Amino acid sequence: MRRIALAVAVVVGAASLGLFLQQQKEFEKRVSGGMPVPILVASSQLALGETLSDQTLAIREIPESYVEDRHILASDVDKVIGIRTTMGLKANEAILWTDLAVATEEGRVLSGLVQNGLRAITVTTASGSNFGGLLRPGDRIDLLFRSLQNEEAVVVPLLQNVLVLAVGQEMGGSTNIINMVRSASSLTLSVTAGQAQALTLAQTEGSLTASLRNPGDIVVNPDRLPTTLKDIYVPEKRQALQARKPKSHRATSATPSKEIEHVR
Repeated sequence: MRRIALAVAVVVGAASLGLFLQQQKEFEKRVSGGMPVPILVASSQLALGETLSDQTLAIREIPESYVEDRHILASDVDKVIGIRTTMGLKANEAILWTDLAVATEEGRVLSGLVQNGLRAITVTTASGSNFGGLLRPGDRIDLLFRSLQNEEAVVVPLLQNVLVLAVGQEMGGSTNIINMVRSASSLTLSVTAGQAQALTLAQTEGSLTASLRNPGDIVVNPDRLPTTLKDIYVPEKRQALQARKPKSHRATSATPSKEIEHVR
């Protein structure tokens, strides 16, 4: 019995010691700046204008209290892959949003924002497509094409997930909305050469309207169909338009609250 009691005492003591050491470690982390947060750093020295990739990025943890809004969290890695840097970076140096071509200081050059293999093209969108001056460089949009040549009015989903490089003459150097060109209807976009040709033709044959996307929503839906007047006038088609989510994600009638959006 003594041996059993001794063994139990040893086990309990070891567990208590382990719990104490764990709590002490967490306390030390909090005292030293909080729990570690993984951020993105340069895995090697990066030159100005170099494109970020899986090979040029690494992850490092820093205390939570030292994390700034400019730091790029490791969870946001998909948002920066393919973006060019606007300054040189040393190995293991933290990469900041302000180091990227979508959010830098004033005075940068437009050509430096264009990724290799892509093109910048300026298009004129329908009145109001800059969202009252709230559209900013670095936003992503869909482009809707309305034909003026067909007998029947039709709107075609022309391009999806297009990066906005500039709004009017604003290239994102300032985060102050007062400095934005509110009246600008011209958008400079990052596209492929083929997309640039299609946009050039679209502007001569009709009008373009920008549809703003959530910055984290980069999914392209190849099944989007053109919209005609029938989709507006026919009740069944109008009811289908009312659905706020794709069919595969649409809420059932038993849970209609999931269809309701909230601004947080």
